[in-house]
Amino acid sequence: MVTVTQTADRAAQRVLSVFLVQSASTLTAFHEQATWATLAEIRLMARIAGLKVANVNGSYAGEPYGAHSREMLVVLERQ
Repeated sequence: MVTVTQTADRAAQRVLSVFLVQSASTLTAFHEQATWATLAEIRLMARIAGLKVANVNGSYAGEPYGAHSREMLVVLERQ
């Protein structure tokens, strides 16, 4: 059994997650921290690194990225 608890810190643009994995005899906790960026921030970071955004999708299935997308997949290329 796996239980997930997530806390979002919008000001720090960070999500803290705790995954509790219970087996027959043990309970193990895994901690994860992820930072997010807006598409505008990614475009800026890419430009500073000499890259440009080639494509943006809202899922691994290639769905368009939009305001309600749960994922943002960005493909960068050299300028």
